[in-house]
Amino acid sequence: MSEDLDFEINTHCLICGSPNQRILGRRGNREFMNAPETTIHLSTNIVQCRECSFIYCNPRILDAENLEKEHYNNPISYLASESTLVEQAFTDGFATLIKYKKVGKLLDVGAGKGEFLSFAKRQGFLVNGIEPSPLFCDYAESELGIQIFCGELISFKKSIPLGSSYDVVTLFHVLEHVKDPASILSELVSILSSGSILYIEVPNADATLLKIVDIFYRIIRKGWSSRLSPVHPPFHSIGYTKKSLKLLLKNTGFEIIEIGTFTGKNRGHQVKGRFTGFSSILRSFVVKTIGLFPNKELIGTVVRLRN
Repeated sequence: MSEDLDFEINTHCLICGSPNQRILGRRGNREFMNAPETTIHLSTNIVQCRECSFIYCNPRILDAENLEKEHYNNPISYLASESTLVEQAFTDGFATLIKYKKVGKLLDVGAGKGEFLSFAKRQGFLVNGIEPSPLFCDYAESELGIQIFCGELISFKKSIPLGSSYDVVTLFHVLEHVKDPASILSELVSILSSGSILYIEVPNADATLLKIVDIFYRIIRKGWSSRLSPVHPPFHSIGYTKKSLKLLLKNTGFEIIEIGTFTGKNRGHQVKGRFTGFSSILRSFVVKTIGLFPNKELIGTVVRLRN
C-alpha cells in the first residue's frame, strides 16, 4: 500500500451493519488488466458481507473520491457509452421505467453530461437534472441545450418550491459512488409522491462475468478480484448485489415493483482510448458472449414509496 493516502479499517457492512465478511481478493491500480501507467501503487482488499452480500473495500482508502474527480469532471474523456449512439447506454433502463410512467416530470440525479435528459426530453418528458460537476453542466447546456442544476441534491431541494414532486426520479450509476447511499435515498422521499416511481441502475457486483474473471485470476494465481475498482476507472468502492440493494431499499422506505439484470455491453465508464485494437475487440467479445448468461452486469430496479 502507498503512504500517500491513508487507510481505515472497515469493520462493518454499510447496508446491514454486520462485521461478518469474507475476502474476495485484492484490487488496485496494478491489480487488473490493462492498468494505466502510474508510479503510485494503491491497493486494498475487496470483501463481501456474509449476511447481505454487499461488497466493499477493507481497509477503506480515505479520500479516495479525490482520485476520481478528474475522470468525472472531464466531458471530453468521460464516456457514458462506448457507442456513438450514447442513448444505448440508457435503453434498458428507459424501457423499464416507461412501463410504469410514460410521460411526466422527470428528475435525473447525477445527470453527468445530460445525455439521458436529452434522450428523455425527446421522448416527451419534462426534464430536470442535478450534477455536481460544473464542466459537465456546461457541456449539457452548450452541446445539448439542457440546463442542469449544478450542485448537490440538498441544495437543489432548497431551490425548488416547497412541496414540489416528480413523477419519475432516476439514478443512473450514482449509488456506487456515494459514501452514504441510504442518506441519498432518504433525501428523495420528499420529492416523490405516492404515485411516483424511482428508477435505480447500478453495476451488478455479483455478475456472472465478474465471477468468471475472478476464477481466471485464481487460476493464474494472482489473488485479485474484479468486483470493485476503488483506484481506477470507473472508481467503484462499493458494489451491490440484488440481495443487498433490496435490503437498502427496504431500509429506506421503498418497495420494489420490478428488479432485474441486463448486459453492460453498451455502458462506457472508461477513459477514451484505454481499450484499443485487439484488447478492445477481445473485451467486446467477452462481454457480449457472457451477456448471454443470466445474472448480467447491471442491475435495474423500479421502486416506489412503501405505504
